[in-house]
Amino acid sequence: MDNTYNQPIKNIARQKLISGAIKALTTNRRKSTLVRVDELTHTIAYATGFLEQAKIDRPTHDEMRKILDWFKGLYSDMVGMKRASQLKVLYLAGPEPQNDLQELIKLGCRPENIWAIENDRNTYKQAIKALRHNGHHIRLHHGSLASFFERVREKFDIVYIDGCGPCFGGKPSTIRSVLELFLREGLSDISALLTNFSSIPDSRTSEYLDVVANYFSPRYNETPKPLWEAGYDPAIGEGDLKYCREAYRPHLRDAYSDFITRIISDCGRRLVPLAKVGANPDVLRKFLKDPGKAVKDVEQACRLPAPGEDVMAFMIDSKNVRSAPGAYPLLSFMIRGMESEGRSLLDSLASYSVDGRPLVKSYGTFALIENVFEGHFELASKELIEVFRENWFDYHGGYFCDVPMPSLAVNLLAGCYGHPYLTNAAKSFRFSYTAKKTEMFCDMFLLDRARYLFDCMPTIDLVPSKFKSHAFQLLIRACIDRIGWHDFSSSSKLFSGTALGGISEYKQAKPINFRRRQALN
Repeated sequence: MDNTYNQPIKNIARQKLISGAIKALTTNRRKSTLVRVDELTHTIAYATGFLEQAKIDRPTHDEMRKILDWFKGLYSDMVGMKRASQLKVLYLAGPEPQNDLQELIKLGCRPENIWAIENDRNTYKQAIKALRHNGHHIRLHHGSLASFFERVREKFDIVYIDGCGPCFGGKPSTIRSVLELFLREGLSDISALLTNFSSIPDSRTSEYLDVVANYFSPRYNETPKPLWEAGYDPAIGEGDLKYCREAYRPHLRDAYSDFITRIISDCGRRLVPLAKVGANPDVLRKFLKDPGKAVKDVEQACRLPAPGEDVMAFMIDSKNVRSAPGAYPLLSFMIRGMESEGRSLLDSLASYSVDGRPLVKSYGTFALIENVFEGHFELASKELIEVFRENWFDYHGGYFCDVPMPSLAVNLLAGCYGHPYLTNAAKSFRFSYTAKKTEMFCDMFLLDRARYLFDCMPTIDLVPSKFKSHAFQLLIRACIDRIGWHDFSSSSKLFSGTALGGISEYKQAKPINFRRRQALN
């Protein structure tokens, strides 16, 4: 067999991705969750100690011990332990599926737990021939990855999408499989998503420049390092897309590298799961005063100024997404991106639907709920208002570092239904390599659905009575404190403003961000 996918650098990349994922899901499993019991215990000890020292009313030591013991049991049952032989794996076959397969088997995975997928008819025939030649008889599925996730209800511990094409490029679109994977919840509660995308083709540089500039323009802290070093001002770039675009032009490769990592993370933790909530009529009836107006509300919030309208008045309208793109970074990216030169690359987002409703409108509906105190309070249902009335016991401030905003409770409730996949930035890793003449960008996303947190939450009507327990509130606050430190600089992570203490005030109070992409060559 002519192993064109078996070059030495490709083998190093393959081994690094797969071995890293398996180790994180087996021997290091208890250290792979966003909330670790040892760190949670220390965080709660800091919080209760602070309240005691400040002579502030607090849960008793006995109350906290009981609820922490209960949580430890729940966590242990949900996270469990796994051996490599128990992991279920799915990967794209290509013409030489034996390369990935042999690496998986060498690292302890069972062939009986492995699926390979190939959509192209000729490549599928080559893959069958290669597997027969090497004596492997795994399940090789002829079809697209997106249709597989839609129709085959299987959960995998590892999914390896070796896209070959650029992120958002290719036919079919490489991002479509990622969206379908998260929508169908094809990954386990603790899992690894491995991706491999090529560099930007020269013929589409201008389109990708638009997409990347639109994505980063409303994001201050996520500005790629080379832009800071070049003197770029993100405060100007947020409102001036032409300035942003020209500043990113000489640094497109580095910005594209960061874009891959961030947009995949956003799809799993926010875009798809919250769109599921925004498309669920039963849930919307509990969150919104008038769910029937939801579509019109989103359209109104995303509109352009009308001919003859006072532009200055329009831009200070807190109800419009365009006036404050930083408050709606993902929604702003989609609506502005679909009006730009790079719109053809975003067709996969524009045409994607969740339960029959366009992704942009479904996600946009939830974005308005999440920002209900930023100009959309009239949308809130009486049940949601009741949750805000009970609120966090420290909502007036003066207790901990960050004052808890209402969006924390909203996103906890959304997590019950949306099943987000949160990226563990500390344990994920990124690298690049050049095979022949093409630079490839690889990411190992270690994902945690944090069901040990979201499954603690009751549904909306029971939240006010449950929140009367300050011991429960403190447990939840400590959990989201731990989650909030991950991907600390992100503008679109699920929980922001969650810190119980300032940086370094206690051992675990440290920002965690993605490591820089390593070059293997």
